Amino acid sequence: MRSEKTANYLQDSVAKRSYNRWLFGIVAKRYNIVTYVLSFGRDSSWKKWLVSRIPVCDSPRVIDIASGNGDLAFALAKKFPHALVAGTDLTPAMIALGRGRHGPVCVAFSLQDMQHLALRANEADVVTGGYALRNAPDLDKTLREVRRVLKAGGTAAFLDFSKPSDAFAAFAEYTLLKFWGGLWGFLLHGRPEIYAYIAESLRVFPDRPSLHALMASHGLPVTQSKLFFFGVMEAIVCTAAEPLSETRGSHPRNR
Repeated sequence: MRSEKTANYLQDSVAKRSYNRWLFGIVAKRYNIVTYVLSFGRDSSWKKWLVSRIPVCDSPRVIDIASGNGDLAFALAKKFPHALVAGTDLTPAMIALGRGRHGPVCVAFSLQDMQHLALRANEADVVTGGYALRNAPDLDKTLREVRRVLKAGGTAAFLDFSKPSDAFAAFAEYTLLKFWGGLWGFLLHGRPEIYAYIAESLRVFPDRPSLHALMASHGLPVTQSKLFFFGVMEAIVCTAAEPLSETRGSHPRNR
């Protein structure tokens, strides 16, 4: 698996899920450092902007997918002090990272696949994800699941690397991220491919217009979008459209 070409493990959902779990198990110990250096220290301000755009409501049910170190989850718990906030991730080491943090707010962390969340249909008021959608094993399934658990009128908000629609700009961005990620992969792990993965995953990710259209097709029309860092990053806020015509079977709350 780990020696397969990038095209294989990024285009097959089962292989990508397995690869991501392995990769982020390695990344977890350096996650706080690498998030800071790769973003030139701007990651926290981007997340702050995203959280500020989520409408205020009383005692919301909030779920943060691919929660990583829990930055978004803790920021949401601070914004909504009476909320039930859950941070979820596929990787045990990332869950341990979030649970190991201590602060003035409480977040419940659990091991979950973003494609199969342990929530009933129309149960969540807010779904967020930092660097989540690009890492989804199957983006269509993930967006369907986000819409399934969201109430009509609920908010979905995501921050991630963004791919321009212009081919030349996309190639330039790929080259830059391949170098910058590879450099820090070598410095922190002795393996350039660890963070060069960012560029490879973005290469097969939809460009901005296509991503927005795909989200709208799943009942998650984009209502706000802001580019950061010369368009390399994008924050997206969506409002869940009308209820699904068919409600799929419920998932158990706990696993």
